[in-house]
Amino acid sequence: EQEEQEEQEEQEEQEEQEEQEELEELEELEEPEEKEELEEPEEPAAILEVPESGGLEADSKDREDALIADILQEHRNNPLRKLAAENYFFGFLLQSGKEKKYKRVKLDALPALCLAPEENCYYFAGTNAELLQYYLVEPQKLEIKVLSRAKFNKALKSEIGQVERHDFKALIASAVIDASQGQLLDGHSVKQKIMLRNMPDVADGSILSQYKDIAEYMHQQPVNLFDVAERLQVPMSDIFDFYNVCYLLGYVKVTAADSKESEGENSKTLGRFLKSFFTK
Repeated sequence: EQEEQEEQEEQEEQEEQEEQEELEELEELEEPEEKEELEEPEEPAAILEVPESGGLEADSKDREDALIADILQEHRNNPLRKLAAENYFFGFLLQSGKEKKYKRVKLDALPALCLAPEENCYYFAGTNAELLQYYLVEPQKLEIKVLSRAKFNKALKSEIGQVERHDFKALIASAVIDASQGQLLDGHSVKQKIMLRNMPDVADGSILSQYKDIAEYMHQQPVNLFDVAERLQVPMSDIFDFYNVCYLLGYVKVTAADSKESEGENSKTLGRFLKSFFTK
């Protein structure tokens, strides 16, 4: 009986131990899984403030305008060449207009200028400041190639790209005005009577639109340049620039040479407008 009692006690102890183990297993199963620690979100990278495209364009234009002003000021400060067709780019353009040949023109490392005077157009992919350097150069420094129409088209594709055509006469007018800078063509007189044969293009947006009043007055009757200045109260520099363009493009008709009778009157007008001769 004692042995049976011992066996029974051992069995009960074993059962209790098994129950304890089962309870521990259940507790482990019921324990919630540890939550994964969430990584703190990184702070977003600082956003660089980039100027709007309009602002960038405005800055670029301001820089180019300043460069153009510097180039023109240097030109005015060094009047070493007489204002004549043989000394400036506009003379080369006038000759090219008469020849009516396709040309590719280069100046140092500047973009090429392609001329098609027969079609009254030109092509240029550079900036206004770069084009201005062509205007002020001596023609002897230009690298010029006369091309066939086929080779001209090839040059347009390889060097110019998708650039719109521009008016050839407007190119001449711009070249004359920027080279003149308020000076009268060499050998010309402010006293001779002149008249516009016909009206140049002075519509809004054209290169000569700023000279509309001068053009209309000079088209009405024969006048000298002093008369125009006195009548319209405009700087002589503007009158000279406009006259130079019109004369070189064939709009001006000389109706009378210098006359001694008008010398006294003209000298008085000269005194009134002398200060505006080279005002730009």
